[in-house]
Amino acid sequence: MTCGPSGNEDCCESLLVPGGTFARSYDGVDYLDRSCPATVSDFYLDKYEITVGRFRAFVNAGMGTQASPPGDGTGAHPKIPGSGWSSAWNTKLPPNTAALKNALSCIVHQSWTDTAGPWIS
Repeated sequence: MTCGPSGNEDCCESLLVPGGTFARSYDGVDYLDRSCPATVSDFYLDKYEITVGRFRAFVNAGMGTQASPPGDGTGAHPKIPGSGWSSAWNTKLPPNTAALKNALSCIVHQSWTDTAGPWIS
């Protein structure tokens, strides 16, 4: 509960985006052909982006490591069986938070730091 203007909203909140049928490429101005319809199912979209700060909090909480891996099925797509996390992948995770931070400093050096910069309040 640290997201939103007042900092009291669930950062993991997802909002329903209703599906429907639309004409591909049709914009009502330059492209007026409605002969190629497409249908999209309802889906959920995270309300808040995953920022470096939010990811840093995840890392500092010790998550995403062999010591604290995701649970089986985490992140599964509701319409794709077997699409979630598999515990068979746990051995590919860094063993602990220190190892994860070390790996992140090599991989995402452009935006990752262990602590927030001076411009973050």
